[in-house]
Amino acid sequence: MEKLYDTARQLGFNPEKIRLLDERLRHWSKAGKTPAIVARVLRHGKLAFENAYGPLTPDSAPDSLHADSIFPICSMTKPVIASLACIMQEEGLLDLNEPVKIHIPEINDFDEDPVRWWHFLTHTSGFIADEYDNGGKPTHKPQTQMQYHSLGFNLIKDVIEKISGASIDEYARKKLFEPLGMNDSHFIIPDVKLGRYVRREAHFEGSEWLNNSILQSTSGGGGLKSTAADMCRFGQMFLEKGTLDGRRVLSKASIQCLLRNHNVGLPYTLYNGGTYDASWGLGWSLGSKKDDAGMLRSPLSFEHGGFGCVKLLCDPEYSIVAAFFTVSIKDDYPYAAHFNNMVLGALDD
Repeated sequence: MEKLYDTARQLGFNPEKIRLLDERLRHWSKAGKTPAIVARVLRHGKLAFENAYGPLTPDSAPDSLHADSIFPICSMTKPVIASLACIMQEEGLLDLNEPVKIHIPEINDFDEDPVRWWHFLTHTSGFIADEYDNGGKPTHKPQTQMQYHSLGFNLIKDVIEKISGASIDEYARKKLFEPLGMNDSHFIIPDVKLGRYVRREAHFEGSEWLNNSILQSTSGGGGLKSTAADMCRFGQMFLEKGTLDGRRVLSKASIQCLLRNHNVGLPYTLYNGGTYDASWGLGWSLGSKKDDAGMLRSPLSFEHGGFGCVKLLCDPEYSIVAAFFTVSIKDDYPYAAHFNNMVLGALDD
């Protein structure tokens, strides 16, 4: 770690504060709420901090978790699906402003005010999952309220597969994961990598789903499995306006569209057990910065979490990408805001 502290100093961090971050993470992993943590921080695209704390599974050694362990990232899948939809839009295969009925004629929405794909990507379609599953209508017209849910991302995933003729794993691999070097990101994890998959104790919230069922999920709203390193590469691509390592994956225009607040003027909304700003890009939470992702992040920052709990913060103003991947007892993102605040508070330039 001493070498990493020196690298952090060269990247503009106070090494003593990074040392404190390491100590705090170690303490959190032993405090009971988050027995397993992988943390990774990039600054200007370079590794400033990385470490793993705790066991890979309840039955494994106390220090068996590694930086390349594979997590279920659940709802963090959403900005990945949004990015794939934008790639398809750039290629002339999908228009995110088209009514959804063009591809899903059976959808039951308001004829005079149809749901469009971007409404799903900003959680403003008017649908909630249970209602659509039961064949019902939306509760309200699109772009009048924000209600966070996964339905639209599942539908977009299905349409991506239908248009491309490929599975979502195949399409994501070709268009996103291989170009970005996200070599450990999968909807269906290859058998050879299952030994790196994190698992949690039976009494943890959602343990049966996260330990077993999700392994067969290709849900567009939450089926991806990945590593902190891979998702940091994904976030860094956004900070570099659609490129990484000199290779363009998304156009600057698509990046701007993904990160634009499409919900200007909408009222605050209830989700994740709290009342939050409705500011969303396509698949990304923009937010008021007064939530569970840390108050020290800049107005330009964007982030997303996932059930279980994992968080990814991207902050262009400070050139920071920070991943905080945990195995938590409850779905309440313990210490996520603390982690992001400590990372940003450690900047010394």
